[in-house]
Amino acid sequence: MTGAMRGKTAKPRGLAKAPLHVSDILAWADAYYRRTGKWPAQASGEIPESPADTWQLVGQNLRRGHRGLRGGSSLARFLALHRGRRNKGALPPLSRQQILSWADAHYKRTGRWPIALSGRIPDAPGETWAAVHDALTRGGRGLRGGSSLPRLLARYRGRRNHRALPRLTIKLILAWADAYYRRSGEWPIHSSGRIRATAFETWGSVDSALLAGRRGLRGKSSLARLLAEHRGKRNRMALPRLSQKQILTWADAHRRRTGKWPNTHTGAIPEAPGEKWTAIETSLTAGLRGLRPGSSVARLLAKYRGYRNPAALPRLTVRQILAWADAYRQRTGKWPSSRSGIIPGATGEMWSQVDACLSGGRRGLPRSRSLARLLAAR
Repeated sequence: MTGAMRGKTAKPRGLAKAPLHVSDILAWADAYYRRTGKWPAQASGEIPESPADTWQLVGQNLRRGHRGLRGGSSLARFLALHRGRRNKGALPPLSRQQILSWADAHYKRTGRWPIALSGRIPDAPGETWAAVHDALTRGGRGLRGGSSLPRLLARYRGRRNHRALPRLTIKLILAWADAYYRRSGEWPIHSSGRIRATAFETWGSVDSALLAGRRGLRGKSSLARLLAEHRGKRNRMALPRLSQKQILTWADAHRRRTGKWPNTHTGAIPEAPGEKWTAIETSLTAGLRGLRPGSSVARLLAKYRGYRNPAALPRLTVRQILAWADAYRQRTGKWPSSRSGIIPGATGEMWSQVDACLSGGRRGLPRSRSLARLLAAR
């Protein structure tokens, strides 16, 4: 048994069989390709056309030079030589010029530069962009290594390499912002698009770098904060605190200019660039920017400036209305009607409004009356 085992070790299966011819191996390989659509490898198993042979034995004979073969080859090299099959163990050398030529052709076809995931290279059968990227990174096939496909295209074709973006500085960003302001009259924001002075930069990418602290920047900032700090631009995400005293000062200035108190539709506040009465109203109502919620411009002016607030008019009583009517009769000798106009001594009140409140049961009065009926009954 030991001798038998030694015999098998000395003479592996198939190494001492009938001579092999190149034409036989090629005929078997062609038949395998027709059946499977692939060329055989050493692990492809038995050969139907020669049942006593396997592709592993054929490979061993090609390498060792048994059965009439020269030796020093392999199944992969054999098929590469005679059938043009790509031999991954002996790939042709690559050059920077050749890779750039393939990249240019890819750009002409697609309008984009290739990446490692761009698949096969039509101009080089068997080559893929992943294999090219790997050779550039690790070296081999005539390349030094330490590079990559994005780095190669960035250096020789000006393609933006997202993994090696140039450093940014506050001074540079402010220079771009100043140029934007001179052109448009406004400061840039996150969605302002591409930065004209650059090939690839966008205001969105600059804002992201300021926030995340990339590309040489400290982080925890933003484009809005940067422009607020260095150019005085109003930052809507970090508005200054408000106080009732400040709002009343702006309201007094508005009344001096116009003779009227401001309301939510008054617009901008000249004494506070960037502020609007609509924003003040929102802050008073919702309790933003240091203010307590539940107020409004009208309520604030009613409380501190005696402004008549149409949304919160004082309650009326029958006794008060009758007192105003008695005073009217003493002055004119007649009783008032809904057309009698303003009520002297009652700021903002008119007889038409009193009549409407009596008829509609508003401002604390009982419904289904009118001024004429009230006076007739009393």
